[in-house]
Amino acid sequence: MEFKSKLALPFIAFGGICGVFCGLISGLTEVPAVSGLFIAALLFFISYKLTPGLLRISPQDFPEGKWVLGRALKHGFWSFFASWFLLWILVYTLVI
Repeated sequence: MEFKSKLALPFIAFGGICGVFCGLISGLTEVPAVSGLFIAALLFFISYKLTPGLLRISPQDFPEGKWVLGRALKHGFWSFFASWFLLWILVYTLVI
């Protein structure tokens, strides 16, 4: 598997978990939907921190240089956002 594909997997997984959680919160409670954005930002940061450990690669040994937040935004944001947003909409629709 290509390295960029491996790199996207933790972000997709965390985005999916976050999407289900945000969909349930938005559909079952009176919490404003904008709180889902804060939860998503928090889980994106957590996935950024956990990705090197999940891939068993030292942050200094990444092929394109040291693993920093800018590199995580470049390589992981869209996969996280797509899975989060898709599952948020799907779960919210099923709940209401």
